[in-house]
Amino acid sequence: MGELAMPDELSYQYLRSVTGVQPKSSKLPPLVSEFATFLDVEVKRSVNPPIAPGEKLSSPWMNVPVGACLLKKPLRLTGGVEPKIDPDTKRLTFGIYRSCDQSISRAVVAGHPVGKEARLPHVLREAVDFVVNHSAREVAEHRLGVLKHWLARARELSNKEAQLHTTLPEAMRGILAPKRLLLWREMLLHYGYPDSEVFGEVIEGVCLSGKAPHVASFEPCFKPAKITEAELASTARSARVGMLASIRSSGDDFIDSEVFSKTQEELACGWLDGPFEASELPEDAVVSRRFGIKQGSGEKLKVRLIDDFSASGVNSTVQVDSCSKLHTLDVVAALCMELLRSSPGKCWKGKTVDLSAAYRQLAVSPSSRWVSYIAVFDPSSRSPKIYAMRALPFGASRSVYGFLRVAHSLWWLGCKALKLPWSNFFDDFITLAQDQECDSLSVVINQFFKLLGWAVSSGEKDLPFATKFKALGIEIDLSAWEEGIVRFTNTAQRATELASQIDSIVSKRTLTSPEALALRGRMQFANAQLWGRASKLCLNAVTAHAYSTGGAAVTDDLARCLLLFKECLISHRPREVTPSWDSPLFLFTDASFSPENADWPCGLGGVLLDSTGTQLAAFSCKLDFAALNILGYPAKSTVIFEAELMALLVGLVLWKKQVRGRPCVCYVDNNATRDVAIAGRARTQPGLSLVSELLRLEDSIGLIAWYARVPSLSNIADAPSRNSDEGISVKFTPSGYVNLVLEKILSCIKDG
Repeated sequence: MGELAMPDELSYQYLRSVTGVQPKSSKLPPLVSEFATFLDVEVKRSVNPPIAPGEKLSSPWMNVPVGACLLKKPLRLTGGVEPKIDPDTKRLTFGIYRSCDQSISRAVVAGHPVGKEARLPHVLREAVDFVVNHSAREVAEHRLGVLKHWLARARELSNKEAQLHTTLPEAMRGILAPKRLLLWREMLLHYGYPDSEVFGEVIEGVCLSGKAPHVASFEPCFKPAKITEAELASTARSARVGMLASIRSSGDDFIDSEVFSKTQEELACGWLDGPFEASELPEDAVVSRRFGIKQGSGEKLKVRLIDDFSASGVNSTVQVDSCSKLHTLDVVAALCMELLRSSPGKCWKGKTVDLSAAYRQLAVSPSSRWVSYIAVFDPSSRSPKIYAMRALPFGASRSVYGFLRVAHSLWWLGCKALKLPWSNFFDDFITLAQDQECDSLSVVINQFFKLLGWAVSSGEKDLPFATKFKALGIEIDLSAWEEGIVRFTNTAQRATELASQIDSIVSKRTLTSPEALALRGRMQFANAQLWGRASKLCLNAVTAHAYSTGGAAVTDDLARCLLLFKECLISHRPREVTPSWDSPLFLFTDASFSPENADWPCGLGGVLLDSTGTQLAAFSCKLDFAALNILGYPAKSTVIFEAELMALLVGLVLWKKQVRGRPCVCYVDNNATRDVAIAGRARTQPGLSLVSELLRLEDSIGLIAWYARVPSLSNIADAPSRNSDEGISVKFTPSGYVNLVLEKILSCIKDG
């Protein structure tokens, strides 16, 4: 009954759909509901309908039309009291299907989720509307006026700010010293930020253990604690002894030296207390291990500090029931799509603004002192040194939730107050600007963060706005903006490094479970920018290997999947965003299966329609018994699923020029076909071969597909699948061409 409607605030599943990534059919309501209307019939209890629940009427009955479907249960009425029914009667509910024309009309209204109904989060939508509907001068004057107002207000609050800072615990005072906390709170209240309580978490310090604060305006995100804080404290002493005994050299002098040197720098910055002797620690003190990992290579080789609050058990005490959803690059893609659509022909540029030592700009709560200790290997004494964290550690779960909560408020204020078209991913703020406002917007953003006391990165990380810029290991290319195209691709460095790692694994033919999980993490992020879904099959294979009990040996199938992923990676085909997403196409396909009919044992049909519902092309063909044998008949009593999937594939291959780079909603008359197309995998042959070809086709033509189900009575492709041209207003594609496509697909099935 329900259809896909826009929520007031976008859910994660909807946001993914906006950029062409379709969740399972159960995650979102259908684009078009199965029935047009419902008809209730009240009959005597002794009267039995001529069909069973779930079946369709072959002839009229009790004023119910032919084709109506008897539902298993009567519908519950909404908005009123259920009518009283005579105890001698019962109520039957029939679903009335749409006609083919009605179905097409409704499909046109529903469109494609990636198209004209797509919206950004409300506050970002407001910023985009303001920017595109005002001149560059008006936008600049607005931003300047806002900054002047709040700078003046900052001066007025300076004495109260100083007084507030004197009341902060000494361990927090230095960390929060640059922050204009009262000004921040006043801005949150003035602009109506829905989580003004975030101010309290900052001035009290972020706790590292226990239950995270509930934020009503964030999405539900339940993660239960594995142990209680009391349980962690009760084992702290014995665990601490074992932890300190395990602190030793990494085996790499460079890593050891860098980790300890960076630790001393943090000590000098006031981010740490110490060092402490083990005997000085409280009885319940929990110590976490600090270590380093290499990142980059050559001149860009560096060591990143990791504080492992998982192994010490601190993260196991954390419980959350809400969290800020990260603005992945899908948000940036959606932002580009909106700007392409609303400001065509203009030149836009972008840059990434990075907060400097972002986590270290927030303080640990004094109440979490007992779980804030870290131990690091001192290469000089060859022994562990113990420190207490004053600033947020990178490896603590509560650090992540606390920081994201604060970063979200900064992003929101930038949108609301300064009308910034930007997104936020952890400490990165990806920002877009029109060519003529790039210089002024750089100043505005720097002044915004300076006003609130947040330090941004400088030097090589503070690059000017450009048509090509990098964010999160991705290159975003706006150079073809005037042509209506924005491209997202993995950077050459990321692709090269990951491809080299895959080659090494395939060569050694071994991959342990921890290695597989680490590889999966790198592949997942890279995969997000690969066009098409073929690479997702490879991710599934790596995930299955990571959790299997079959050992570390790399099977032939896994090796094949890894090499396919590498092929997708190095082909470097960018993910594209275009304004053509406003004009979706609609592909209706169907299959009939009547093996008792020697002349037409199985038929395939398809109709392609434009965004207005006008027919563009159609095909009708049959599968002979030799073809049915390849699909598994008569070993299987029916191959309707395989035939439906094949009809879908035939339609996309036939009309790949029309659907190339376009959003296309594919309406199929089979739930299994829809689900397999969405999932991108099938359990058995020939479904596996067919869906693999579907994924390859999506990738090669840049298809933005959305798969949905349409009932037979509402499916315009039903007639062509039965060798009929009823309802078809265009000429069928020549049979010779269709047969060539059939032969190619059947050959792929035979090759496995």
